[in-house]
Amino acid sequence: MATNGHSGYPLKWFKDQNAAKHAWECAICLKVLKDPVQVRDCGHQFCALCIDDILKTDPRCPSCRIEISDAMIFEDHAARRLIKQLEVNCCNEGCGWHGHLSALLQEHQSGCNVLIHSGDGAHQLDVRKLEQKLETLMLKVSTLEKKHEEDIKELKSKHENEMAQVKLQHDTLRQEFLMSRTMGAVHAPHVLQQILPRQEPVLSYTWQIPKNLITKKLTKAKCGIVSDPFISSHGYMMKFGINSNEASSGYAGYMGIYLILMKSDQDGALTWPFNKRFTFVLVDQQDDVGQRKNIKATLVPKGEGAFMKPHEDENEGYGYQNFVQHLTLGTRQYIRNNFARINVLIEP
Repeated sequence: MATNGHSGYPLKWFKDQNAAKHAWECAICLKVLKDPVQVRDCGHQFCALCIDDILKTDPRCPSCRIEISDAMIFEDHAARRLIKQLEVNCCNEGCGWHGHLSALLQEHQSGCNVLIHSGDGAHQLDVRKLEQKLETLMLKVSTLEKKHEEDIKELKSKHENEMAQVKLQHDTLRQEFLMSRTMGAVHAPHVLQQILPRQEPVLSYTWQIPKNLITKKLTKAKCGIVSDPFISSHGYMMKFGINSNEASSGYAGYMGIYLILMKSDQDGALTWPFNKRFTFVLVDQQDDVGQRKNIKATLVPKGEGAFMKPHEDENEGYGYQNFVQHLTLGTRQYIRNNFARINVLIEP
C-alpha cells in the first residue's frame, strides 16, 4: 500500500482537536489518520505507514490483538475523503489561514505567506525553530527507545516465569490425572476443574437478532437493543447491549456492542472486579465453515468501573463503539434468514 513516508497528521492542525482525535485517531502514532487503512476482520483503522511497521514486527491488531496479515488490510477511501474535509488551521506562526485539510496539503503549504523566501527564491521555514524541534523529537525518540527496551526485558522475564509455572502445573496435573486413572475416577473432577481455566474462552451465549429490529434502528443515533439477562458459568449475571448507530459517539455508520453486569443475589460470593476475558463474535453464517469470515472483538477487563460489583440494578455497559460498520453488516452472510447471530465467548 502506498504511503508518503510519514505517520499521521498532527492534532494541533485541526480546528476541533477533540472531534478529530475521537473519530480519527490512529492507535499507533496517536495522530489523525494519514493514508487510512482498515483491518478487514475487526474494522480498526490505522495509518498505512504505522500498520506496515506493525506487520513487520508483531502482526496483531494493536486495538484488539487479533492476528492480522497484509492481505487483511485495505485502503479506507471513505475515511480518507472525510478526513480531507476536516477544518484545519495553518500552524506556521503568524499565519491566520484556515480551511479544509485537502486545501492545506494541495495549495497552502507551498504558498504560505509566512514562509521565508531565500535569495534564490526557494521557500524555507525558520531553520532555527526546525533545529530546536528536531532536537526535541530526537530526545523523545531516545527516551521511548530506552523505555521500550526496558519494557521488552520486563515482559520477557515475566513470560519466562509464567511459562515455567505453567509447565510445572501441567506436569503436576498430568501426574495427578494418571494417578486418578490408576486409582479410579475419584480425583478426576478435581483435575478437570484445574485444567479448564487454562483453556480458550468457551461459548457462553448465542444472541439471535431479527434483521428488521437492526435495520429499523440503524438510522437512529444511540438506539439500543439488549439481550435477555443470563448467568455465566462463574455465577455473574449479565446481558449484552447493542447501539445500532454510534453517530453521537463519533462513529457514524458503526454499530457498537457492550457487556453489562447486573446485580444478583450471588454477588457476595463472587470475585470482584469481574476479570474474565470475553469475545464478541458476529458470525458469518456461510454453510462452508472454512469460508466464514467472522468479525471478532476481545476485551480483557482491567478493573474499570463497569466491571465492579453492581450497586444499582446494572452497571454501565463496556465494549466497542465501532464493532462493525453498517455497510459490512449487509455483506456476506452476516444476516441470514432474516437473523444476525452474535456469539459471546467468556474465559472459563
